[in-house]
Amino acid sequence: MKFKDLKLGVKLTIGFGALITIAMILGIMAIINMSRITTKSEYLAHEYVPEVKIATDLRGAANRTMYEMRGYGYTEEEEFYNKALKEINAIKNAIDEGEELNSKAKQLKKLAEELKIAEDATAKYLKYVDATVEVNKKLAEDRTLMDESANEYIKNCSTYLSNQNEAMLREIRTKNTNEARLKKITLINNIIDVGNEVRLGNFKSQAKRDPKIFQEALAKFPEVHSLLDEIRTYTKVEADLKALDIIEEQAQNYQKAMENFIKNWLHREEIAAERSEAGNELIKACIETAEAGLAGTQNIANDAISTLKASNKVMITGLLIALIIGLAFALMLTRAITGPINKGVIFAKRLAEGDLTATIDVEQEDEIGQLAGALSNMGSKIKSIVENILVGADSIASASQQMSSTSQQMSQGASEQASSVEEVTSSMEEMAANIEQNTQNSIGTEKIALNASKGIQEGSEATNTAVAGMKNIAEKIRIINDIAFQTNILALNAAVEAARAGEHGKGFAVVAAEVRKLAERSKIAADEIDELSRNGVEVAERAGKKLSEIVPDIQKTAQLVQEIASASMEQKTGADQVNNAMQQLNNVTQQNAAASEEMATSSEELSSQADSLKDLVQFFNIGRSRNQSTLLSSRNIKPSVKSKGKTKGFEKSINLKKSKEIVIDVENNSENDINFENF
Repeated sequence: MKFKDLKLGVKLTIGFGALITIAMILGIMAIINMSRITTKSEYLAHEYVPEVKIATDLRGAANRTMYEMRGYGYTEEEEFYNKALKEINAIKNAIDEGEELNSKAKQLKKLAEELKIAEDATAKYLKYVDATVEVNKKLAEDRTLMDESANEYIKNCSTYLSNQNEAMLREIRTKNTNEARLKKITLINNIIDVGNEVRLGNFKSQAKRDPKIFQEALAKFPEVHSLLDEIRTYTKVEADLKALDIIEEQAQNYQKAMENFIKNWLHREEIAAERSEAGNELIKACIETAEAGLAGTQNIANDAISTLKASNKVMITGLLIALIIGLAFALMLTRAITGPINKGVIFAKRLAEGDLTATIDVEQEDEIGQLAGALSNMGSKIKSIVENILVGADSIASASQQMSSTSQQMSQGASEQASSVEEVTSSMEEMAANIEQNTQNSIGTEKIALNASKGIQEGSEATNTAVAGMKNIAEKIRIINDIAFQTNILALNAAVEAARAGEHGKGFAVVAAEVRKLAERSKIAADEIDELSRNGVEVAERAGKKLSEIVPDIQKTAQLVQEIASASMEQKTGADQVNNAMQQLNNVTQQNAAASEEMATSSEELSSQADSLKDLVQFFNIGRSRNQSTLLSSRNIKPSVKSKGKTKGFEKSINLKKSKEIVIDVENNSENDINFENF
């Protein structure tokens, strides 16, 4: 099968498959190289770097141990020794870590040998550390013995000198001075001075850590012994001789302690040198181990660089090959696709221009070839459809003429019916308005009657209240009348008593007379008010009785007005329903009239559109001549129907909605091309 006959999917699969294959090859190579680099990086991370770290830790701990032991050797302080022990433990831990790493590592070939050297050096160093501790203990003992001997030496010399000075003083007092005494004093002072020089040299040598000074001081002991021998020649007293023997014994002890001290000191120096040598061996092993780890690290880095360079070259080469293959397949696919598509575009343009005789020639069996076949079939179908449209347009034109005449008759009858319904509707609207007015008046009257009934009832209640109040006033006035009567009697009694009193009661009699006058006036006013209140009570009772008789009539009137208002409301509701029904009937009639007019107009417009449709179809070239006489006979038909009712007419389009919607919009013949493209 030729390449052009292959399916587009197969062509794309071949092209992209080649690119994917190259990408997979490059990816696999990259994965292999990355795996190699990863493996070496794991060796680097888990073997070489830990090896360097262990060697560095060993070296650091060894240096610190040597430093602390050097301090311990110089100062003999336990603090340095304890720190050295901690660093020694760190060395042992580092060696243990190295042995554990060596048991797991696969690439570290020199680690085991260096660890063995480090372990032996550490053991050797520990032996010298222990020896240093023993020597320091001996030095401490020798130093104690030297101090004790020196103290006894100086003490005995001072005692001997004191005794000689006392004897010298006694001799001076007795004027029996002895030259031998002076010699002994001079010699013992010399012995003390030599002892001090020895002791000072001892301290100075320890302070400066210089054994030569110590040895120089030790060389002065023969002088001490010589001076002791000389002083014995001048000594005759047995006690002084014994004292000199004790001084010589202490000098010998001091000398022996110093000899032991210098011996142990020099031995410690030898141990320190050997300890330093062992430490240097350990450090050398650590350096070699670190250098081996760094060399392995450098080798892995070099291998990774070379691998990355090779991978880079392979990736660049593969990408260039993929680019070339991609361009080749792109050109082939472009030619295989664009050529047939251009033929299809030319075919579609000819169809768009109305040339239904156009053909498409694409000789390939892929999707584009199938598309070309489908386009060719589409052109044939359109050509067949256009021929059928021409036949159908003639049938539509004749049928639309008949429909137009029938719909005009229907439109006229519907218009007359709509006019009658409008008159009935107008009368019903007036009746509904009158009933509405009556209803409103009844409701107003009902409210007035209710308010009047309520007012009269309240007036009756107020009258009853007033009657009760006036009765209470009358009762109170009777009480006032009784008070005036009692006051009058009291005034009479007061006048009688005043008359009995004679001259002394004249003033009181005047007052009693005035009180009596007031009581009489009060009684007269009270009688008048009592009479008036009785008359008012009678009038109020009669008015209340009349109001009580009027209230039932007013209430009955209000009830009747309510019934009238209710009947008016029901009548209004019925009138509204009838009015609504007439309005609906009027609307339906108007719609029928409008629909009839529209159908008449539409039928004529349909006829015109059928003619226009023929003009449109004439746009297509189906390769044979057609009869134009039918089309010319009905081209200029225009709808003209006058309506008497409310109608809606078409201006430029007709919508016929049944199972489908067909919209034909023809404004003028100059837009046929645009209409066809939309179609």
